[in-house]
Amino acid sequence: MTRMPASVRVLVGGIAVAALLAGGCSSKVRLAEVGGTVTKAGKPLPKVWVRFMPAEGGRPAEGRTGGDGRYGLDYSRGRQGAPLGKHRVMVMSGGEIDAEGSEITPRRVIFKGEFVVGPGANAIDIALP
Repeated sequence: MTRMPASVRVLVGGIAVAALLAGGCSSKVRLAEVGGTVTKAGKPLPKVWVRFMPAEGGRPAEGRTGGDGRYGLDYSRGRQGAPLGKHRVMVMSGGEIDAEGSEITPRRVIFKGEFVVGPGANAIDIALP
């Protein structure tokens, strides 16, 4: 059996620890379910993006409204919701993607606000004038 030099073992071990720490950080963030309806002049607003950005920094959560104006947020692959606390919230139009994955229309901010995400289910409706 061939032994790895000590310097290589330390490097490989350090990379493995860094990968575990980087991969585990987002799984330790406490999330709460967030969803609601986006309306404009009282009517559901379809196909807009809703982004919740933690005021303290960190990964945003994002979702897109369906035909009924309802949205839910995704934080990361396999994890729904948004971190607990105060958020800067944006609603954006555009962001259409073609079959090759290229953005056809850039996103444009049409609403900015602030909301607080608390424990449990959060129903946060956003009404645009």
